Amino acid sequence: MMPVKPSQLELVPSPPSLEDSFDRAVERVLVKSAAKVEEPPPVKVPDKVEVNPSSEDFDWNTDDSIILREQRATAAYRNRAGELIIRQQAAWDQDEDTFVYISPENEIAFMEGLAKRARD
Repeated sequence: MMPVKPSQLELVPSPPSLEDSFDRAVERVLVKSAAKVEEPPPVKVPDKVEVNPSSEDFDWNTDDSIILREQRATAAYRNRAGELIIRQQAAWDQDEDTFVYISPENEIAFMEGLAKRARD
């Protein structure tokens, strides 16, 4: 084997690793995204801020600030007869859960009826 002189060697950059390629791709996306970002409009601060009523005046039944009302847990499953069972957890003043039984041949009509009422 013949010895190789340093002048005969050519330095070739190693191919970029998968991680480097990913980092460069992410950087290109971020740079392009940053170029498209517009300054958000200034936020207008109201002169008067409405404060919720004091705890003595708060009424869980009528207050307009309530977003979600209480919802009992509801489950859907099939029984051994193949019926769709909709079961709702008993309220604090009830002894037993509430059940709705839907036979397999009526499931589609039932669900379509629910969807129609939800859209109306």
